[in-house]
Amino acid sequence: MNLIEGIQSECNRVREIIKEYEELPKNAGMFAASMMKADIKEAENIIATGDVVQMLKVYQKLKEYEL
Repeated sequence: MNLIEGIQSECNRVREIIKEYEELPKNAGMFAASMMKADIKEAENIIATGDVVQMLKVYQKLKEYEL
């Protein structure tokens, strides 16, 4: 797996986590979900630029999300 594939895999993993956060009662997870969505968008934009240093940073950021 290369870096771009790793980022895409992490984006997919985080999308699944977002679903869980969005299902929390009383919108308790909406702020966290919005942060995750912003990081996914950032990751997609960074992939488009080809900036390897930024890709490494966003990959690490995505890996830190947990349920």
